[in-house]
This record gives sequence, structure tokens and C-alpha cells, in this order.
Amino acid sequence: MSQESVELVTLPSIPDQAQPLLQEADRLGHMTESAIVLPTDPEGIPTDPEGIPTDPEGFSKYQKQFRRLARRWISRTSVRMFIALIIVGVLSFCPALLSNSGPADKMDYSGLKSNTLGPDVTDGMYMTGTIFGFGWSGTQKLSVLWYTLRSPLFPPEDVPSNDTHTWNAAYIYINKVSDPVFYYAPVNTTYYDPQGGEDSGTYIPPFNTELDVLYSDQYYFPEDECDFGAMIFVLDKATNNSVPIIHLSVESSGPGDYSTESTFSNVSLKIVNDAGSSPTAEWVQAFYIDVNIIRSLRARAITYSMFMINWILTFCSIITTSVMFNRRGEVKDSVALVPITVILTIPAIRSLYVGSPPYGVYLDVVGFFPQMLTVVACTVVVLSGFAIKSRRGGSISHENEDV
Repeated sequence: MSQESVELVTLPSIPDQAQPLLQEADRLGHMTESAIVLPTDPEGIPTDPEGIPTDPEGFSKYQKQFRRLARRWISRTSVRMFIALIIVGVLSFCPALLSNSGPADKMDYSGLKSNTLGPDVTDGMYMTGTIFGFGWSGTQKLSVLWYTLRSPLFPPEDVPSNDTHTWNAAYIYINKVSDPVFYYAPVNTTYYDPQGGEDSGTYIPPFNTELDVLYSDQYYFPEDECDFGAMIFVLDKATNNSVPIIHLSVESSGPGDYSTESTFSNVSLKIVNDAGSSPTAEWVQAFYIDVNIIRSLRARAITYSMFMINWILTFCSIITTSVMFNRRGEVKDSVALVPITVILTIPAIRSLYVGSPPYGVYLDVVGFFPQMLTVVACTVVVLSGFAIKSRRGGSISHENEDV
């Protein structure tokens, strides 16, 4: 029996990267139609590849369509837009929530505490000032409306309604040692409580004074500030003795673009009065109040929001210019209006800065000026691209006419 020689042929090896592809092809080649099984949800109901139940008895046709539409609506884009709307809403309503309380028509005596003298004081003056007529545009004076109360006890709400204490009159001096600015004279011993209760004392109409204002450099807007001060002392009409000021403060008149911080200290003031033949000297207890006026938190929040909006518009112009430059043939010509519109929008938003500061503040150095230069450059690039595109289109049309 003859043996035939068998020649072995060595096949080239298959790369390891191709092994998964061969296995998948082999699996698909042996798959039959009976082997295809729809996936099921945890309850055992068959579902399609999108996760929609295919059981006709449990879900109707309209229910399937509704669920498909719901899944399309709840997309990543919708979620991002919803989050963006929430952020915009929070930024819009936060400044309103940060506003100050409104002005009071009477002095609020409740809760007053002594910020100069101890609780052993049995006679003193309460003074609270409210600022009116203040503006940041170079006003050199402002008006302060003062509410006063002279109480024989501390605090004033401890005065019983049936007390027969005689409320002595007094002279109030503010920045003047010769002439009092107000004569405090209770009409009778009837006590009036602005809060509607049965305690505390006489209500005296407020009086107004004008004070000089010292402004700081406005280049630091909206972190600029201004200051004013006043020397105040009170003399009893009957005894000519000093009446201590138990509480002294100055506040803003209500919601606006500024808030106040007041600090004061007591000093000894020597008054020399020339009576003609022989001058007389008298020491009185005076108080100096220093008031610092700053932009309110609400005003600063609005200003910085406008600043950020302008930068967002600037970056949108940069992105629009980049897309149009790289895809000139795919983008519509109307998109070129975006940078041009932003040129007009940025100055309009800049004018909404609280207080309308003059151009040139430090916020403009990092905001308005670079924003305008960037947007103008984007506009020039966009318009140049469309000009070149129109020229090329015109030259091609002329060549076709010649042919």
C-alpha cells in the first residue's frame, strides 16, 4: 500500500486585534430568527430597544407615543436649558432680596440699646438720623432727618404710661456751638408709643440738617465710598448742663444704591463764650459721629451682573466669528449681524450700571474697553470674510457670462 505524502501549509497568523471581529461575525452567522428575544423590564413585560413596552394588552398605542415624546423632551439639551433658566432667575431675583427696608415715618424706639453709656444712666437723648437728598454724582451736601427722644429711664420702653416725670426741654447743637439747630420741648407728660403699646415717651416732630460730604475716588466704582461727620451735643434748658446722648446712629432712607455704617465716640468740648467784660468757659459732653456711605449689596450685585453679561456677549461674538470663519459656505449671512448687534448692546448695558458712573472707572479697564475692542475686531473679520466671498462669487459669475 503506497503512502501519499502530505504537505503541511502554514497559514499566516491572524492579528489579535481582529479576533473580536471574527467572533462577532461567527456569532451573527449562526444566529437564527428564533434566537432573537426581546429584552424585558423587571416585571417581565417585553420591551423594544428604546425601552417601550410591547405588550398590547398593557399599553395602548397612544401611551407608547406619549412615552416616546416624553423621552425626547427630557434630553440633555432640555436639562441644560432648564438649569440655565434657574441660574438666570436666581441672579435676577437675588438683588431684589438684598434690598434694604423702607424708610420709617417715626423713630423706632423698640430694641434701642445704649452704644455710649452704661445702663445706670437715668437721663439721656436718643437720636436717629435718616439720609435724604444724597447722590453719587458730585453732590457736596446731603440732608439728614433727625428723630429725637429724651427719656428719663433706660431703655425708653421701661417708662410706665402712668409716670408723672417732667420731661425737661433741651437744646440740640450740631456742628455749631453758638446756635442750636433744634429746641426739644415736650408739650406735656403724655407719652406716645409709635409702636402702639402702652410704654415709652413723648413724640417730637423730626428736624432736618444739611451736612457736608467728603467723596472718595470714584475710579473704584462700585466699591467707592464717601464720608461725613457731625459734632453733636445737647444742653438742658433749665440747668444748662450736658445731656448725655444714649443712642446715636444714621441710616439710609430706604431701598436704594447705598447703605450706611455709623460709628461715634464721646469727647469733651470746651466752649468759650465772650460776654464782653469777662469771657466764660464751660466744658460740655459732646459726641462725634462718623458716617461711612458705601454702595449697597444690591447695587453691587446688579453692577457686577451687567459686567458679566457684557463679557458673555463678547465671548458669544468670538465663538460666532470663529464658526463663520471656519464654515463660511455653510453659515447663513444673517448670522453676521450677531457681532454688529453686540456693538450696540454693550454700551446700552454699560449705561445700566447703578449710579451711571462716568466712563474711565477701573471696571471699564477690564470690561468695557477690551469688550468693545474684541467685538469690533470680530465684526471686521466677519464682514471681511463676506466681502471676499461676494467678490469671488461676482468674479465667477462674470467668467460664466464671458463663456
